[in-house]
Amino acid sequence: MSNSEIYKGSIKRRLIWIILLASSLSGLIGYGSYLYWYFGNQYRLDLKLAHTVGGVLAQNFAKIILLKDINIAADTTSALASFPVIKSMVLYDKKGKALYEYSKNGESFKVLPLPDVLPKEVLITGNLLKLYTPVLYHNTKLGYMLLNIRVETIKEIVKDSAGILMIVYLLMLFVSYLLALMFAGKFTKPILRLVSFLENIDFANLTKKRIETTEKNEFGKLFEEVDAMLDRLDIYYEAQKIASVAFEIQNGMYITDKKFRILRLNRSFAKITGYKPEEVLGKNSLVFRADNKNKKIYKDILKSLKEHNYWSGDIQSCYKDGTIHHENVTMQSVLSDSGDVKNYVISFMDLSLQKEIEAKLEHIRRFDTLTGLLNRDAVLEYVQNSLNTLRGEGWGAVIR
Repeated sequence: MSNSEIYKGSIKRRLIWIILLASSLSGLIGYGSYLYWYFGNQYRLDLKLAHTVGGVLAQNFAKIILLKDINIAADTTSALASFPVIKSMVLYDKKGKALYEYSKNGESFKVLPLPDVLPKEVLITGNLLKLYTPVLYHNTKLGYMLLNIRVETIKEIVKDSAGILMIVYLLMLFVSYLLALMFAGKFTKPILRLVSFLENIDFANLTKKRIETTEKNEFGKLFEEVDAMLDRLDIYYEAQKIASVAFEIQNGMYITDKKFRILRLNRSFAKITGYKPEEVLGKNSLVFRADNKNKKIYKDILKSLKEHNYWSGDIQSCYKDGTIHHENVTMQSVLSDSGDVKNYVISFMDLSLQKEIEAKLEHIRRFDTLTGLLNRDAVLEYVQNSLNTLRGEGWGAVIR
């Protein structure tokens, strides 16, 4: 099974879940906001109801408090019954004495004494809202009124609206799922296309492979960057091919890290030195190829590389068979963008044959010189002998 089959659609599924969760969370936040508004509005309506009751029944309350007219209580009870949310009501005079009580459907309840300090906050106990408010008549405070108003609790609201809530939620999930499928498909389609393109790309022939798109968004930018990356890889690949050809020259060549540990070598290295790659990779080239009789030259090499990032000259190296060979070596530092040494590129040429030929030529030259000298001495000896003969025999004998 390919990677594309394993991961195909995973982002899409995640996006669908994210969209569904976001829709559910949005719905929950929306419903919570509605409940917050509903209870706030219910509180405002209850305060407005208290002012309405006080205004409508102010005259009746005045008669009860000031005139002790109990006959008016029946009319007051009928008026309060027209407000279905009022569960009970107690009317106090200014001294806190309860003068009139009302309860819905005539239910009995315990009349509480008027507190010494009336609470400024509305008290909610269960589904009852307790509200203390002054009774005014022509802007004159006559007493106090306690209203017990029935309010809906969260549990009651949710229970009453559970059916419609479930229908709305399922409908919202269905619509969200359809939208999620549509948008997730649009989001993942370009990604899957890019993945398929990269899976089938031939890195040995990058010039013929580019991805085209009409996207004018982040995906378009991504595809442009992929094409730019392929352009750079194409240039790098061509440079690598040229470098590989240049690396495999007749001279021995190898690349080390900044501590002269061998990282890579060409075939000529093994052919010249006799070492196999596995025998030298990772080893310090200055150690196993050192000219032990000439330590100073290695100090000069390090100094030149440090100052000029380059050194060239002749050294002696020990090959695998134990023989010492003369080499002409060139070393070049490879620097990072910050100017630090990353690698060294080292090439060398075996000069042993050349040195041997030069030695033979020198030997021949010396032999020829010696031979010439020997011939000259023979001539001088012959001349000297001839002169001696002439002196002994006289010129006449010679002439004869």
